[in-house]
Amino acid sequence: MKRLMIVIAMMVPLMTPASLFSERSGEIFQATREGPGELALGLFYVGVLIPPVGLATVPAGIAFAAVDELVVSPVVDLCCLPYDLAQPRHSFVLRVRDADGKPIAGARFFANMSTRSHIEDVVRETTDENGEIFVSKLNHVSLKHVTISADGCYDYREYDGPWHCVYEKQPGEDGRIVLDFVMKRKIRPVEKVKAAIEIPDSLRWQSAELFFDCEKGDWLPPYGKGKTPDLKLTKAFECKDDKKPQAAYRQTIRIETVGKGNGFIRDTCNWYDGMPGMYQIPATAQFEDTPEPAVYCWYWHGEGSTGSKGFDGSTYYCLRLRTRFAEDGSVIGAHYGKLFFHHGVGSLAQTLFVCAENELRLE
Repeated sequence: MKRLMIVIAMMVPLMTPASLFSERSGEIFQATREGPGELALGLFYVGVLIPPVGLATVPAGIAFAAVDELVVSPVVDLCCLPYDLAQPRHSFVLRVRDADGKPIAGARFFANMSTRSHIEDVVRETTDENGEIFVSKLNHVSLKHVTISADGCYDYREYDGPWHCVYEKQPGEDGRIVLDFVMKRKIRPVEKVKAAIEIPDSLRWQSAELFFDCEKGDWLPPYGKGKTPDLKLTKAFECKDDKKPQAAYRQTIRIETVGKGNGFIRDTCNWYDGMPGMYQIPATAQFEDTPEPAVYCWYWHGEGSTGSKGFDGSTYYCLRLRTRFAEDGSVIGAHYGKLFFHHGVGSLAQTLFVCAENELRLE
């Protein structure tokens, strides 16, 4: 009997996703509402993947799920009931504000949501006058594929899903768990061209030197219809197997500005706020001529030597292009823009070119 009790005690954390020692949200009957634990789910998965074994595991999974939902989880919840009832707030709050901390009312929020027991749900709500949305769900969740839109603001999106989830935070002074989202307001948009830098398919497995026109958003001939070279892309490709170049290669890709006085300012950004990086070029900005942005990747087939060093998706570069100088060497004319990188959008880099000369605003 003693051994049986020990086995049951060891199995409880596997049977229910919210045990006595799990963090509680304050929501009543949390463990019961989160569904069966990992043990029952694991037995179901085994049965689906291996049907002959499933003849034994699926009934066992049903039995464990029933015991979890009808016995173990309710007992856990009843033991935790005094604590749950003492909490000032249950669940969590989504807060949407601007860069100055002011709440954004009427923001339309959407996200997929899953508990740690893999129960899927969605949040589709609009913020109140305080820029908040109260979510009456368990706080043991991850939000993914977040989309927020609001009048007068740039859209906020989390494209990558689980790699950039917004997770629960510790309760604040008022006892609430708040997930904070910052949107950028549109102040004074300027005319600009957005374009993606994509390597032509014909040059994917060979070395090449290409010039990109940011105003046209295209390569110069023979690979495009651009007119003015703004960026130079140098692609060094080395192959060990001419018959299968994609399976045994080493390559380096470098992007740099073209012409005297042009260059980069490196800064960090949040890709998801709809307007990555600063709104405006600082008047005292110092542009560097060093062609720092570069990506290296290699894959030696059969030798076990693989690896890559990609562009940093958390940084971007302000650009000064088409710089004109007075006789005394001072800058009298230039175009400005941005060069930024985002993994998973199908291009090497993204450019933003402000059409008006000497316009420092990049919005």
